[in-house]
Amino acid sequence: MMVLSLTGLPGPLRADDDPDIRTQIEQNWNVAPRSEECADRKIGVIELRIHLTPDGTITKVEPLNLNPSDMCASAAYEAAKRAVMLASPLQLPPGKTYATMTLRFYPDQVMQ
Repeated sequence: MMVLSLTGLPGPLRADDDPDIRTQIEQNWNVAPRSEECADRKIGVIELRIHLTPDGTITKVEPLNLNPSDMCASAAYEAAKRAVMLASPLQLPPGKTYATMTLRFYPDQVMQ
């Protein structure tokens, strides 16, 4: 099951590149059990924009759709951000560099 997708990439990304990048991040994504208050709540999609150096080092992670007052979404965002930072530097496809990537995490799919 795909729980992370890559979008907003400048330039072509071969079909076999996407799973490689996705796997690097997903293996670090620890979706812990939700608190009692958040257990039955849908989080939706978590979108992050990451900034990279040419060698794949992640220098910045920005939330694109986070409501900071939503405690449940904030916890899911922090887990996604942690997974991204642990994956740094990303091993990018040979000969390709990206200044930014948009990542979409689907925590509700993991929790099913």
